[in-house]
Amino acid sequence: MKRVDITNINPLFFILDITVQKVIIISTLWCEPSSSAAGVHMQQLLQIFIDQGYSLTYASTANKSDFAIETTGVNLKQIQLNCSSFDAWIKEENPDVVLFDRFTAEEQFGWRVRENCPNALTILNTEDLHSLRKSREEAIKTNTLWDIHFWKSQEITYREISSILKCDLNLMVSETEINFLITYFGVKEAQLMYLPICIDLNSFEPKKFEERAHFYTIGNFMHSPNLDSIQLVKSEIWPWIRKELPKAEFHIFGAYLTGKASALHAPKDGFFIKGKLDDLENVLPTYRVCLAPLRFGAGIKGKFLEAMKFGTPFSTSSIGTEDLQVAVKTYTKPEDIALDAIKTYTDKDVWLQKQSLGFECIKNRYARLSYAKNCLENIQNIKTQLETHRNTHFMGELLKQQSNNSSKYFSKWLELKNKA
Repeated sequence: MKRVDITNINPLFFILDITVQKVIIISTLWCEPSSSAAGVHMQQLLQIFIDQGYSLTYASTANKSDFAIETTGVNLKQIQLNCSSFDAWIKEENPDVVLFDRFTAEEQFGWRVRENCPNALTILNTEDLHSLRKSREEAIKTNTLWDIHFWKSQEITYREISSILKCDLNLMVSETEINFLITYFGVKEAQLMYLPICIDLNSFEPKKFEERAHFYTIGNFMHSPNLDSIQLVKSEIWPWIRKELPKAEFHIFGAYLTGKASALHAPKDGFFIKGKLDDLENVLPTYRVCLAPLRFGAGIKGKFLEAMKFGTPFSTSSIGTEDLQVAVKTYTKPEDIALDAIKTYTDKDVWLQKQSLGFECIKNRYARLSYAKNCLENIQNIKTQLETHRNTHFMGELLKQQSNNSSKYFSKWLELKNKA
């Protein structure tokens, strides 16, 4: 996905009386806004800090990729797993804020940050609840009914909730997931902050119904919900659509093309695996319908935010529209999704109604300039009363003491093993 500006007003609008000056982001990946919605969200978060004038460092354990972000105002540093060199570096940097990008980064580096920089405000950027997505995937693979108890029984759930409780603040892209954490896991509301992907509608004029043709979907091929959705379309949905619309084509875009995805390429059936798309704003608005019947997933689905921005109606499942709060019907059975896609594609009135609902959703939920200011104010408020904030979240402090020690000694054992 292409970078989306969170605001086109002067960043001085957001200048606050803030003492926080140095922010370090720790990740096991590089920020790739052209590859995923998570990358777009991270880029927007970086921009919030840049506009405020913070000293900003993005540290990753991954090798640099061709799609990794290169942004003025962000220092890039490669760090190592299970290596004490990180301890010396983070202690010398002495950041005001450390943001872990996804819970796996907190697992690896949380204890090191807290040991060397105990006064640093720790933030977990969840992107989505990984354990929610993984448990839904596991339920489908094992033909098991998914429910809250099944989610809670997964080992990854214990790990992720533990990281959430240990951090001073957690950034969430989904209000649905905020409610899940409060209701089912006892996470305090003060530890959770809603910060969605934001969309700018001002610079785009949508193409008309008659100017568009074909179906499309877009998403990183390494992301399992995307591949599963494409396979479902190929086997159970596209035959229905192709029978009714023999001239229609389905174009699939995404970074990190895999062998499994390439094997689905079938031009004679109008099924095209296209690979990575760089020019989203000129290509995607030419399609009439976005088709992505996701069977599992979590968080906000960036492909549908993009579709709504471009004025493109979509056909998906309830998982696809989770937390979007857009009033479109969703279906479970493949044949019902196919019929909805066909009707949306052929009935101009239905198409226009869906387009209007999409624009309204963007305006009401994802074009709010206040998100950036609220984020900065929340960080500062917690930072200025950090001890009090931590004292009111005893479970998090308990987990820090218990799990940090286990992570610490396991990491040190791995470091010694790697030196042997």
